[in-house]
Amino acid sequence: MARKNMRPLGGKPLIAWTFEAVVEARVDPSRVIVSSDDSEVLALAHDWGFRAFVRPSCLCTPSSKMNDVLFHHSPEFEGEDVMVLYPTSPFRRGLNIERATAAWEALGGPDKVMMSVERVMHRPYGLMKIDEEKVELNLMLPQGSLYYQAQGQPPLYRANGAIYVVSSSVLRTRRLDPQLFGPSTVPYVMGAIPSFEVDTEDDLTIAEAIISGFRRERAVPA
Repeated sequence: MARKNMRPLGGKPLIAWTFEAVVEARVDPSRVIVSSDDSEVLALAHDWGFRAFVRPSCLCTPSSKMNDVLFHHSPEFEGEDVMVLYPTSPFRRGLNIERATAAWEALGGPDKVMMSVERVMHRPYGLMKIDEEKVELNLMLPQGSLYYQAQGQPPLYRANGAIYVVSSSVLRTRRLDPQLFGPSTVPYVMGAIPSFEVDTEDDLTIAEAIISGFRRERAVPA
């Protein structure tokens, strides 16, 4: 989606949901860095009291990688651990940031990365592919017949893109891959709604429906 971060969601730009979550978590605005090539995003970040940096055009292409963005901005981090919050997670709230911070204090450390994850509930075992209009089992996870019922399958997780924490030593030595895995990566598990990501027009439609549901619930008298 073009200029996705400024697309309206629930009456405000998508990225504003992340800005609100940061404020809810009582993070000092002067410690928040917003990197973008979009002048409206940068202006909005400035209005919120955050530090806005123009991202080089070479790091704003469809093939750009977030680890390269972090390496580029590493002088601004002043040798501290860094929390990465993608603006595509509107339902990740301040409480999630606070809990992730507490989890990092317990599990984090030098040479570590923390990654927020969500349990996969779509029966990944037995996934199929279509080859020349024929359905075939995915040979990477072919055990569909063993785990026919979702509740019986081994738990698997996916990175939900909501929260990452990268230790200063990993950044300094550039041992961070494009998916933000480090030498040792620990999980912070989140639920389905806080994990919801907005990447497509359909996602925007679903997110609007979720917000409408939230508002209806709040309107119901106790």
